[in-house]
Amino acid sequence: MYIIDSSTVNPLGNSLAMTHSAVECQISALGETPFFNELNHPMKGAVVPEDSLLPPPEGLSTFSGRFRRMMRLALSGIEPLKPKLEQAKNIPLLLAGPERLPLASGIGTAIGPDFFQALVQYSELDVDTRHCRYIASGRSGGLELLEFAKEYFNKKLGDVLLIGAIDSYLDAATMNLLSADMRVMAANRKAGFFPGEAAVFLLVTSNQAKASMRATINGPAVANEDGHLYSEKPCLGSGLASVCSKLFSSSVLPPISQLWTTANGEQFSTKEIGIALIRHINHFESHYNHLHPADCYGDCGAASGLLLAGLAAQKAENEANPGAALVLAASDLGSRAGITIDW
Repeated sequence: MYIIDSSTVNPLGNSLAMTHSAVECQISALGETPFFNELNHPMKGAVVPEDSLLPPPEGLSTFSGRFRRMMRLALSGIEPLKPKLEQAKNIPLLLAGPERLPLASGIGTAIGPDFFQALVQYSELDVDTRHCRYIASGRSGGLELLEFAKEYFNKKLGDVLLIGAIDSYLDAATMNLLSADMRVMAANRKAGFFPGEAAVFLLVTSNQAKASMRATINGPAVANEDGHLYSEKPCLGSGLASVCSKLFSSSVLPPISQLWTTANGEQFSTKEIGIALIRHINHFESHYNHLHPADCYGDCGAASGLLLAGLAAQKAENEANPGAALVLAASDLGSRAGITIDW
């Protein structure tokens, strides 16, 4: 699978090239947000600048704050791709959104298929509705959708489709629920994560002649972690370890030189990634590079996995011999997914 074009809107930039350069330079968009926790301390995170977003469309007043914010992110992310999409005409749109978390403080604000329908309406996209998909499984969702894309291409139903992933933690209801669960960083809290937001879209193809980037996407592999963040079972790391096993057994790759993960600073994610690496360390170069850009642009939720895939592909454009890359995404619940990228 190959990339024809891409776009993103995130706290660090309005393109993969800009975002990758900022991550390489360790530029951080982390800071205080407009939201305050239960002790009246400002919660920390990463916010997309207002001038990077299109104005909110009319008719969204009945939807939640998170829904409206995500719609602005999505429309702003799609806008640069419209010339290419008009040429492609009537292609499927595969979309990943946030998972519904069983928070101790209450059920988190969920975004469902009505978001997909509203996005098609407001963006005026010409999509093939027969093969569109919406998945709400968190950070791994964008990578999971690559499985449907591969099936679509293998069945010769077409050779181009659009994959998108959008999320934003930055609305009052969502931030308050996460903070009540002691997960959001603040001046009075030394453990947690920095909530972020992003939209990312990849226009992908099975025809290498149409590609504008030299990266080849292999996979994905998907699995489930029984001992996830909200489970009472212990985390054995079997989810990401299974993803790695499937990827390494299905592709002949040189040793991995780049590892891209959705690690967000929470201890849970670090432990699980470590277990997967220990079990597959023989597939890595001795001095591989572990990249976890959430420490630059925050945890982008459901946009995280697909954004990492785009950044890994972008890195290949900037380096003569980038080596093979492994991208791993772990959601708060059980969904796990990964891909490899070579050139």
